[in-house]
Amino acid sequence: LLNTNNYENYKYSYQVNKLRIKLKIKRTNVKLIKTKHLDLHKRKIRLLPPEIGLLTNLQTLGLCKNKLKSLPPEIGLLTKLRCIDIFENRMKSLPPEIGLLTKLEEIYLSCNELKSLPKEIGLLTKLEKFTPHTNRLQHLPSEIGLLTRLKNLIISKNELRSLPPEIGFLTKLNNLEIMENKLESLPPEIGLLTKLEELFLNQNGLQSLPPEIGLLTKLEVLFLNQNKLESLPPEIGLLKSLHTLNVCRNSLKLLPPEIGLLIKLRGLQLFDNKLKSLPSEIRLLTNLEFLWANENQIRIIPEEMGLLIGLGVLELGSNKIQILPAILPTQIKILELYHNQITNLPKEIGLLTDLTELSLHSNKITTLPIEMKSLTNLHSLTLDDDVKKQGKKLLSHVRIK
Repeated sequence: LLNTNNYENYKYSYQVNKLRIKLKIKRTNVKLIKTKHLDLHKRKIRLLPPEIGLLTNLQTLGLCKNKLKSLPPEIGLLTKLRCIDIFENRMKSLPPEIGLLTKLEEIYLSCNELKSLPKEIGLLTKLEKFTPHTNRLQHLPSEIGLLTRLKNLIISKNELRSLPPEIGFLTKLNNLEIMENKLESLPPEIGLLTKLEELFLNQNGLQSLPPEIGLLTKLEVLFLNQNKLESLPPEIGLLKSLHTLNVCRNSLKLLPPEIGLLIKLRGLQLFDNKLKSLPSEIRLLTNLEFLWANENQIRIIPEEMGLLIGLGVLELGSNKIQILPAILPTQIKILELYHNQITNLPKEIGLLTDLTELSLHSNKITTLPIEMKSLTNLHSLTLDDDVKKQGKKLLSHVRIK
C-alpha cells in the first residue's frame, strides 16, 4: 500500500509547483510555501488559481494592475493576511470568503468594477483604512458599520445615491471622502462622526445638509462644491475648527449670518453660485486669507470687508459690483474685479501697497486715480483699452494686459 503521508506530501508539493508555474513565480517550492510576502503586480494575471490557498503563511499579497475579474473562494484560507492589494484590476465582485481574513488591516480595492460589497466585509474589523473608490458601487451594506476601527474611508467615484445610517457607528473616522457619487442627501447619523477632521462631499447631487452637520466640531476641511445646495443650515456656524470651506458651483442665494462664527476659517470658496450679497458678519473672519467669490451676482462689497486683516487674495470677478468700498484690507496681494460694473476706483486703492496682481478689465472705468502710483509691488494689471494708456503712464513698471 502507498504511504498516505508520502502521497499527501507529493500531492501538496505538486499543487504548489502548479501554482508556481501558473503565476511564473521564481522561487522554489520550499521558499514559496514559507513566504510571508508575495508581490504579483503587473503580471497580466487574468485568473488567480485556487492553489493560492496553499500559501497559508502569507501576510501580504500584491495583485495590483492585473486583469483579475474575481478571486477564488480559496482566498479565505489565507487567514494570516494583513494586507491585500487588488488595486486596478477588473474585479466585478468579492467572494464572501473575504470575510474570513479577519487579520486584514489594509485592503486596496480601488479602480475596479465592483457594483456591490459582500456583507461579510463587516467581519474585517481590524481595518483602519478602506478605499474602494473608483468602482461602480451603488450602495454600501449596513455591515459597513461594523468596521469600527476605520479612521480613513474613501469611497469617491462610485454611484452611491445614499449612505446607510450605520455609517454613524464609524466614530473613529478622521477622513471621509465621498466625492463624485450621486448622493442626494446625508443621513442624520453623519453627526455621530465627531472625530471627523476632513469631509469631502463634492460633485454629488446634495440639495441640503442635515442640521446634524453642526455636531462635527473637529472638522477642519469641508468640500461641498458642485452640488445642488440652495442654502447652508445655520448649524454650519458650529464648526469652530473649520479652516477650509468650499461651496463653489452650487445654487446658493445667500450665506447664513452664522458664517461669521467660523473664526478659524482661512479659505472660503464661493465662486459660481447665485449670491447677491455677502453678509456683514464676514467681518468676523479675521483669520481669512483667501476669499473666492467670482461668478455670482454680488452688487455690493460690505464696508466691513476692510476688517479682514489677514486677507491676501480677494476674487470678485464676474459679479455686478458698481462701487468699491473706500477701505479694503491693506495687505491684499491679489485682487480680481474683472467683469463688473465699476465706474470709478476710490483713491484709497493707493493704500494697497502689497498688491501684486490687479484685474480691472471689462468694467466701466474711464479714469484711474493718481494714487495708484503708490502700488510699487504691482507687476500684473489688466485694463480695458481706453484706460491702458493712462495706466502705462501711472505704472510704467507694470505689465499691463
